[in-house]
Amino acid sequence: MLMLPGEACEDDNFHFIVNDIALLNNLGIRLVVVHGAQPQISAHLESNGFSSAFSNGLRITETEHMTTVSQAV
Repeated sequence: MLMLPGEACEDDNFHFIVNDIALLNNLGIRLVVVHGAQPQISAHLESNGFSSAFSNGLRITETEHMTTVSQAV
């Protein structure tokens, strides 16, 4: 399993990460890629005038924010 944080998508080297994943796939290595989206969700919520609360490092998502969160992801 490979976990990519949301910050990885914004990194200048992201295309290298994608190439490495593709290479592993071509070599027959089967991966489960789990991606994060915390910075994308935060930016999308903020641009729509919403704010998030966090508890122990986990976002508490209000029901009325779910559409916005889904769009960000």
